[in-house]
Amino acid sequence: LGRVRDEFTITRGTAHAYEVFAGEQVQIIDAEGQQCSDFQSLRLAGLDAGTEDYIDSTATRSMVRRAYPAPGLFDKFYDAEMRPLLRVVQDTCGRHDTFGLACTARSYEERGYPGHLNCSDNISFALAPFGVARKQAWPAINLFWNTWLDANHNIMTEESHSRPGDYIVMEALDDLACVSTACPDDIDPINGWNPTDIHIRIYEKETKIHPAIAYRKKEDAP
Repeated sequence: LGRVRDEFTITRGTAHAYEVFAGEQVQIIDAEGQQCSDFQSLRLAGLDAGTEDYIDSTATRSMVRRAYPAPGLFDKFYDAEMRPLLRVVQDTCGRHDTFGLACTARSYEERGYPGHLNCSDNISFALAPFGVARKQAWPAINLFWNTWLDANHNIMTEESHSRPGDYIVMEALDDLACVSTACPDDIDPINGWNPTDIHIRIYEKETKIHPAIAYRKKEDAP
């Protein structure tokens, strides 16, 4: 989409932390389709001051009045103090989750898979060099995770709608430490029963990517 400053692949079942500076744009790409990717970001200035200012899903939903931001007027992710961290520039999938935690060791243990790889531990390990405290369960934006609320307010989930190459582009509104995962969940349908890789591109500040959104009427529609 423009001049790339850095890019890398997050292999299945792992996480990677990286810096994105104010004005730069990060593109998170579902390389093979139907693959969830937990995302979290923290202000570098906050980390230098000993605080962890990261995306707060509840604050974000309250500010944008929907489950997650999208390109347009209500396009920003906020921290708990209602300060914007990123804005969504493009989204070719339009089906993500902001209600649950990144998967945890406990969630696999309760379903009979002790020791299973999990995103919360992977996030903690990836962010350790930034001095971020480890969490047993990380709140995160789970990109490409197909969840919704039914009429009885239950959180429902099914296979992801994302196609190979679907992506979301976000612009950093501050200097950030970010972390992305390629979710290892292979015991339910959220990754199409087959975890795959996630690819990341970080674009130079001078790159101008125009806001855009695309939805399919059905998961098998063009």
